[in-house]
Amino acid sequence: LLPQIFDEGNKIVNTVSAVAKLFLTKNFMVIYLTVLSMFFMFEFPLTPRRVSLINIFSIGLPSFIIALRNTNIGKLHNFSRELFSFVLISAGIIVGSSYIGQYYTEKVPFYSPEDIQMVMLSVIIMITSVNFLAVVIHKYEKNLRLYLLYALGLVGLYSFLAVTQSDFILIRWIKSFYEISYLKDVYWKSTFIISVLSAGLLFLVQKIREKYLKTIA
Repeated sequence: LLPQIFDEGNKIVNTVSAVAKLFLTKNFMVIYLTVLSMFFMFEFPLTPRRVSLINIFSIGLPSFIIALRNTNIGKLHNFSRELFSFVLISAGIIVGSSYIGQYYTEKVPFYSPEDIQMVMLSVIIMITSVNFLAVVIHKYEKNLRLYLLYALGLVGLYSFLAVTQSDFILIRWIKSFYEISYLKDVYWKSTFIISVLSAGLLFLVQKIREKYLKTIA
């Protein structure tokens, strides 16, 4: 039974590491946004309720599936180095992409501050779904299809809330509580392109980081 005991221990450590990556990525993302808005007068797109919305999509729902389905039994050589190298890269790419979204939103005639904030929020939530994949996908992953469908489901759920104009009481309450405004069609193309390209960059850089850390372990 001893090999199984070690595998279970590694699985627990990797689960804690994965959830910590999601949690700290969101925290560092807010820190980056705060510093940039304080010292460089950049747009700060987050209200407390929108931070709660990001918590749901970037931490709460992904952590739930990780806790249930994680099968990673690989040995983690340096917890702190693995954690903070991941977090600093992901948070930086997510925040940078959100400001790129702001830049292109300002190119559209008659934009409003609310439009800027919704584009930035949309970019952040979409990329955090791929950040979840960067956390959970590893060599010989058994739940690859499940994780991909889950990430697509998160993006689809948020996109539905951002585009629907349904007057159904539950949808109206959710959008009002979390301050999800209607995102106009004119902004979706740039939002989608920025999100896809940035998500691809994030996933690629994280895999390069993983390989580099293995070479120095």
